[in-house]
Amino acid sequence: MAGSDTTSPSAKVGGRLVLEDRILPGWLRIEDGRIVAVEPDAAKSGGPYICPGCVDTHVHGWGGYDAMGGPDALSGMARALLRHGITAFLPTAVAAPLETLVAFADDVRGWTSEAPADGAEPLGFNLEGLVEASINLLRRVRTEARPPGSAPSSADEAAGAAAAGKMP
Repeated sequence: MAGSDTTSPSAKVGGRLVLEDRILPGWLRIEDGRIVAVEPDAAKSGGPYICPGCVDTHVHGWGGYDAMGGPDALSGMARALLRHGITAFLPTAVAAPLETLVAFADDVRGWTSEAPADGAEPLGFNLEGLVEASINLLRRVRTEARPPGSAPSSADEAAGAAAAGKMP
């Protein structure tokens, strides 16, 4: 970034600062990763816009990369997201078999500590489909025609019946 040195614990970033109520030419002074001062400087009026990043909490893929594509895809996705202003994100799995979701979760957990410094920061992950699958299973249990008293007595019994193909 022009006019900045963000590689050390203390840095100054200069440009057009996008603040809550205005755009101010100047510098942000950063210490220990936190903004500690905003310093006006008219000389920075032609500099780059400096603004807060966005957090995306539901990302299946970006920049040609799939969140479920493994560590290399996650790194590519993180880098592509940061180039578009996303500073942190939650990789999100699509609805998939449980084994696939477990592998996705393991991939993200293993990758998080190795995520690229030049990419958006991973904040965890989302598993899409688990809640929907549970709701659909409960709907099937409730709507199945059974004699009184023969409904499954637990979620485990209902899941077993569904797995055995004993539910419509």
